[in-house]
Amino acid sequence: MLDGVQGFISKVLRNERLSSFSEDQTKLAIILPLLHELGWNIFNDEEVVPEYSLGRKRVDYALRTGNSSKVFIEAKKCSVDLDDSRWQEQLLNYAFQEGVKLAILTNGISWWFYLPLREGNWEQRKFDSIDLNQPSPENVANRFVEFLSKDNVISGKSVESAERVISSRQKARVVKDTLPKAWDILISEPDELLVELLKDKVENLCGFSPTPSELKAFLKENRKKEDDEPRARSKGQVRDGKKKKTRESPERGEIIETARVSISTGRYRIERYKSHTILVFDLDAQEYVKEAKPVLRAINVEKDLKIDLNYSSGNKKNTRFLGKDIIPKQL
Repeated sequence: MLDGVQGFISKVLRNERLSSFSEDQTKLAIILPLLHELGWNIFNDEEVVPEYSLGRKRVDYALRTGNSSKVFIEAKKCSVDLDDSRWQEQLLNYAFQEGVKLAILTNGISWWFYLPLREGNWEQRKFDSIDLNQPSPENVANRFVEFLSKDNVISGKSVESAERVISSRQKARVVKDTLPKAWDILISEPDELLVELLKDKVENLCGFSPTPSELKAFLKENRKKEDDEPRARSKGQVRDGKKKKTRESPERGEIIETARVSISTGRYRIERYKSHTILVFDLDAQEYVKEAKPVLRAINVEKDLKIDLNYSSGNKKNTRFLGKDIIPKQL
């Protein structure tokens, strides 16, 4: 099965007409053949059910065994960007109402996998995103088999694997959120072990042992410098005798609000200026991110802030308004 899936993916990617495919062509040329490679009988309309009826609504495909729907699949054409919350929410609502444990949104190239019955918003229930263009075809094929092969779906192994993925991600997120807090505590209230380690390292490097008061003073000063960073940058701090012109240059005005936040992609500081400009500083990379809006959206999702991303008119909020809404919730 693995070789068959991998071979089919390679065949799809050689097709130069993908971007012009209609939704029906995407279904016939990519989605159904891939399901066939994964062990599903696409010629049995009681197993792979097209246009599965949900009252007055329909889902593109329901994968069923007996009288039970195991997977719902919502399909779009190859050229469509899946990043539209309407489709995701619609699919997950369908699956939740029917008690379906696995749901997939796909344009044939990108496949987004969800556990609809878990708590949280749609992004928190998304456990994998497989793209046929990813660099390792073998890894892509393995994940398709793990999560969507008929045997694994029927046995329940697909859902078990998905649950492990989400649990591992949640654990990593909690640890990443807690690390900076733990560090702040250690340097503001120096632990004896930390002081001793620092003392030993200084002695190893220079041959002299610092006193406990010198060590604590150093840690306190280091903490103060870290806290003063935003103010220093907003004033165009002079470093090494030269004034460094950066994105936080004086013409943006002074910083009036800041908030620190940690999410799965890193630690960030959101800065709001008197000019209403919003900048996001990556505390790990020690540089400003080029695009602030994707980070702000990720913060909204991972922190479950429930901030509406759209204006009442339906248009998407710009960076200034989104940042202004997020900062108070993170102070």
